[in-house]
Amino acid sequence: MQQRNAVDNRIQKVLETANIKLGSVASDVLGVSGRKMIEALIAGEKDVAVLADLAQRQLRGKIPELQRALEGELTEHHRFLLRQLLGQYDFLEKEIASVSERLGAVAPPSFRAAVEQLDAMAGVGERGARALLAETGTDMSRFPSHKHFASWAGRCPGNHESAGKRRSGKTPAANRHLDAVLTEMAHAAVRTKNSYFKSQYHRLAGRRGKKRAIGAVKHSLLVTVYFMLRDNRPYKDLGVDYFDKLNPQQRIRYHVRRLQELGQEVELSPMADAA
Repeated sequence: MQQRNAVDNRIQKVLETANIKLGSVASDVLGVSGRKMIEALIAGEKDVAVLADLAQRQLRGKIPELQRALEGELTEHHRFLLRQLLGQYDFLEKEIASVSERLGAVAPPSFRAAVEQLDAMAGVGERGARALLAETGTDMSRFPSHKHFASWAGRCPGNHESAGKRRSGKTPAANRHLDAVLTEMAHAAVRTKNSYFKSQYHRLAGRRGKKRAIGAVKHSLLVTVYFMLRDNRPYKDLGVDYFDKLNPQQRIRYHVRRLQELGQEVELSPMADAA
């Protein structure tokens, strides 16, 4: 999985050297839409309108952005590299599928049950659940708490305290195989419509940056996995509006402040009950 992600990154770098910024518009460059566009580019298509029209589903709402992102200069060498990298990506996909199938066949019933349980989580899926459990195991009784589990996985943020003030510290080193699995899950989770993880990511990304926001989602995924496996609970998403419900007054103050910064005078009054 880590090798496949590395190939994905190399494909994006090749595109960027040709000034093609597909990754800035499409969240998954090798999704159905991105794959069609890359294959068309390799085949020699240069018309950005034709390329952008290959977009599927929600991405069709971004056709103008896609047209601008696809305005690059792809050389024959770029096409050669992309062709080779797509071949590597497809080979690794087949290898991962083969190993996953074998693992599912030989795994004990407890492992298969845990995979089925985690498959319901936003961003995880059956393959991701198998890869995760191959690193963590299914027995959470080994860890006294979710904090110990997150620390063992290297996803427990460090703390730096000085003069009574607590500051964010460096995250401990992680198991690189587990970290690669969690990274892929986190990116999938934040693309899941109406999920808590999507809300968490966007809430943090603006003020702490995308990298830290993904790190926070990875931590939340681990905590969720811990409690699901320890207590044998089904997955229940908190919802995209979780933070709004958690502290509605804070959200109100935030929006009032933003309106005031834009030069608007704000007067609030509660709405009458619909009844």
